[in-house]
Amino acid sequence: MIHAGIARGLAVLSLAMALMSVSTGAGAKEFALACVSSATGDTIYFEYRWGNDDWEQLEAEPDQWQMLMWNYDYRNENRSPQLQVRYDDDMSDYENYVITDIEAFAADNEDCEGEGKTYHFQDRGGELFLVED
Repeated sequence: MIHAGIARGLAVLSLAMALMSVSTGAGAKEFALACVSSATGDTIYFEYRWGNDDWEQLEAEPDQWQMLMWNYDYRNENRSPQLQVRYDDDMSDYENYVITDIEAFAADNEDCEGEGKTYHFQDRGGELFLVED
């Protein structure tokens, strides 16, 4: 039989260990993650920004993920500015830029298909669309 004081001590120790594993352990969400790819067979040039940050240019390669990440200030923050993508939706020599709000998922590793919100550029009759999976 365990002495009551020892039992209480073990209970407190177990609780402390459980709290430590939640706050510092595996699975803590470190960043927001969205991933973009091209399903057109061509490289698609686009820009993105988080909130009101400056636009940054990237390339979406066919069947390869381009990661868009926002680092949280602290683990499990699960809050990021609105993510926007800007691209020319006219597959001709004319330019017609579209700005689209997209989502990102909280993630703890750079696994687009396992944790990120995924999107593909698709060509539909000469018009480019960004489609969520």
